[in-house]
Amino acid sequence: MNNDTKDGHRNAKRSTVIPCLGYRDAAAAIDWLCANFGFEQRLVVPNDDGTIVHAQLSFGNGMVMLGSAPRKPVAQSSTLELATSVPHPSLAEDSPRR
Repeated sequence: MNNDTKDGHRNAKRSTVIPCLGYRDAAAAIDWLCANFGFEQRLVVPNDDGTIVHAQLSFGNGMVMLGSAPRKPVAQSSTLELATSVPHPSLAEDSPRR
């Protein structure tokens, strides 16, 4: 059974939770995650100074996004992005919250 779509992409469920991570040495983290856990590089955008602006690593139908953390972080923080095919009711055009 072929699960490819007409444009050649896999017809698989997409990840609905995509963690975003910051590393002091994101390039080394990418190498480590790929070598030790089997992640695959989908996209890596380097800065001129060798830091990573943005990277996407896939594993099955899941993905993590990561980049270089600031050299002198102001505070500890985490980011969580959620992707869904069904918008939250508060985002509907007729919602009073919008």
